[in-house]
Amino acid sequence: MKKHAVPSASKDAALYPVSTPPISYSRPKLLRILATGVLGAIVLQASLPPSTVNAASNEIDVPAVSVESAASGSGLSDTTGPGEELVITSIEKGLDPADAKITKEQAVEMLRGWFPALAKAELDGLEYGTPNSYPSPKQAIWRVHWSIREGNNISGFSSAIDAMTGDLLEFHLPYEQADSNPSYYPPKVNREQAKQIALEWVRKASPSIKPSELVELEGDESLVQPSALFGPVQHPFQFQVLVNGVVSNADRLHMVIDGNGQLSNLYRIRYQGTYPSAASKLSESEALARMTESLELMPAYIPQYTDPYLDDAKLEWKLGYVPLEGTFGILDAISGELLREDGELSKPLRFSAIPKGSSLFQPNNGSQLTVDQAEGTVLRYASLPEGYERNRANLDVHYRDKSRKVWTINWQKAGDGPQFGFDNEVSATVDAVSGQILSVSRFDYRQDESASDKPSSSASLNEAEAKQRALQWIGELYPHAADTLKLAGEADIIPEGDAAYRFRFQRFEGDYAVLNHTVSLTLGRDGKLYNYDTSEYAPIFEPVKPTPQFKLTVDEAVETYRKAIKLELKYAQFGGGYNLSLGKETEAIMKLVYTPQLSTYGLPYLDGVTGNLLQQYLPEDTGSGASEEPADLTGHWAEEPLRTLLDYQIIQPDENGLIRPDEAIALGEWLTMVTQALGGGWYGGGNAEQAFQDIDASSPYAAAVQLFVSRGWLDASPGQALEPEQRLTRAKLAELLTGMVNYKKLSSFMNTDVTVSGLKDASAIADKGAAAIVLRLGLLSPIDGKFMPEAPVTKAQAATVMMRLVRLQGKLDASIM
Repeated sequence: MKKHAVPSASKDAALYPVSTPPISYSRPKLLRILATGVLGAIVLQASLPPSTVNAASNEIDVPAVSVESAASGSGLSDTTGPGEELVITSIEKGLDPADAKITKEQAVEMLRGWFPALAKAELDGLEYGTPNSYPSPKQAIWRVHWSIREGNNISGFSSAIDAMTGDLLEFHLPYEQADSNPSYYPPKVNREQAKQIALEWVRKASPSIKPSELVELEGDESLVQPSALFGPVQHPFQFQVLVNGVVSNADRLHMVIDGNGQLSNLYRIRYQGTYPSAASKLSESEALARMTESLELMPAYIPQYTDPYLDDAKLEWKLGYVPLEGTFGILDAISGELLREDGELSKPLRFSAIPKGSSLFQPNNGSQLTVDQAEGTVLRYASLPEGYERNRANLDVHYRDKSRKVWTINWQKAGDGPQFGFDNEVSATVDAVSGQILSVSRFDYRQDESASDKPSSSASLNEAEAKQRALQWIGELYPHAADTLKLAGEADIIPEGDAAYRFRFQRFEGDYAVLNHTVSLTLGRDGKLYNYDTSEYAPIFEPVKPTPQFKLTVDEAVETYRKAIKLELKYAQFGGGYNLSLGKETEAIMKLVYTPQLSTYGLPYLDGVTGNLLQQYLPEDTGSGASEEPADLTGHWAEEPLRTLLDYQIIQPDENGLIRPDEAIALGEWLTMVTQALGGGWYGGGNAEQAFQDIDASSPYAAAVQLFVSRGWLDASPGQALEPEQRLTRAKLAELLTGMVNYKKLSSFMNTDVTVSGLKDASAIADKGAAAIVLRLGLLSPIDGKFMPEAPVTKAQAATVMMRLVRLQGKLDASIM
């Protein structure tokens, strides 16, 4: 059985966008999201001409348009827009279109030649570079803006071409312009054929890349998430590009070929600067020796997720060892020094105790705070920019802790509109019961880039005074701070902007650090609270009781790490985006480095009890290779549909490696299976009204129930219990399937349908219309002339029904997605 695979007709693994090097966004929250890889590549959609691939021969037809043919006008269709006025609407500061090797005329003609769908598009203008992003990436790009008019509707979109090489960097059409005849499972083009189409596009539309220079990222490297079984088939590919024979993390190509063989997504990031030599001054063995010599491990509580969706219901806290910050990571292949993520020299992180001051956090003992009281709590510590006033406040259920109510308050200057697409504002979150400040965030996006990096005043506190205030305030702001937190390192001094000093605090439970639970406190130049973050969105910590005994000593744990580490020589880009620590844009620098590769993705940790090296964010894997085939799968009458559901991670083997296909499933299991088949990870927000008495936000079925209710497939009844653990019957399955195919109303007219009235047990069927619908559609079949409404549904039967439903896609009046 494959792990994390997204199979098509060929059952090969597909790829999803991964995290990228720093790009041109400045909002701190967005940057943090980008840094963790949660935000993938931009969804870009394009159309290819028909008959792109011959499925039998794998022959591929991709329009061939070179720079030369674009310059001469040869080889293009008659839709190149003769007489179009190519107006440059804006130019990024520091760039000159005269330096471009590809003219704007060539860029437009190349795009029109590649994509016949642009025949009906109007050219709205061009940009050189990316002038509307801050910090600016300063890359020579022709960004072409289009619009398509259909009746009273206008759809706008853009595309981009490298102004130096002529490479296609991005292209998309609006969703409504996408393929009107999508390919559902099973697709017309399997994954291997789709890959050949993608490589042919590289040959034609990315002339600076040779297909032999592409390294396809697979498995954990690509952050693969299971694809949706329902909906149009997509074959995503994520490639890294070799430079001087070495992989570069700053040159990636994301492409998606749909089930019809058409290019639906394309997005490329690349480094336009000069790469250093690929000759390392350290051999791999020398680099490994230096890295292992510096390695220090720290005992910690680690949140272990057992599914790829980071579902808190499947979270277990474990005790183990993790590398201490500053002692493990990227090694400069020239100097042999460990580097931080920003490219600066790394040093081991040291913790120090927080003194217990006389002024400690005092929880509110009265009634729930009013918004004025919550605001007053924040403004005792934080200051607002001149002219800022409260413009909105919401009392809400906390995103992570559903038992907690919080005030979310925003302040803004009247008439201060968005800058670079974001609002200039201050926001804060306050526990409405205890009065604890959970976060304070200040966002400032000024149009004048030269002014935005200049501090409005000199710091009112020196570093020692700032540290004293930070230690005092953390005791007042955080419950039991002296007992649960330690100061992590020294202050980050922010030389530019209105923030001055940033302090980090690590949460501890006894002698063990609690991963993902840190507190950040930033003081402004005025000495007031500028930013404050308690990691409120981190998973709720629950200590392991009783505390297990460590199997390995620290020295034994370090040796286990040393044996597991393998190094990869690669190019790594540092800077080139907004540096949160410095509070300013930094220049992109490319370095040749060694990076440690382990058998796990994410933060590698060593289980202190078992001694196994594990990963934090995906199912446990000791590096033993592919998981074994479930013993009860091969030869089962429903092997094919069950295998498909396994490949799509809709079902999973149990702890004994069995799927138990002949066991009856519960109602909640079916709801969860459908949710996974729709792409999984469904979360509709914490404010949704509770649909059933026994399904609150903490229920493992909450997301699935909310999905079914939101789609109208399940009728909410807050005064009644759903009982998700009850056995799923054929009658209940028929009712749910009728809703999924959007035939609820039609079913009310089919109570006397002959497909039901002729059954031996017709009188026992309560919802004859639903039974008629599923029988007519072939989703369920009679058993010995009976419907058997109260018969339980086994996992094998459920898998068979689901695959029948999958194959109905595109044949129904309404989409299941």
